[in-house]
Amino acid sequence: MEQNLKQNHLTHEWLYNELASRKIGNIRDIFLATLSTDGNLYVDLREDNLSYIQEVEDDDSVI
Repeated sequence: MEQNLKQNHLTHEWLYNELASRKIGNIRDIFLATLSTDGNLYVDLREDNLSYIQEVEDDDSVI
């Protein structure tokens, strides 16, 4: 994380402010965080509490 922040000229303060603006108080709640080339931070939480989950079925006919 330290190296990634440094490479993108960002600070821990910037990261924690971004997380706070999303009401994320504990970094351990994050499953994945990525920074797009235009500087937007995407955060996926471990517990998303989704209201809808897409069911996926295997299609054996494609083997």
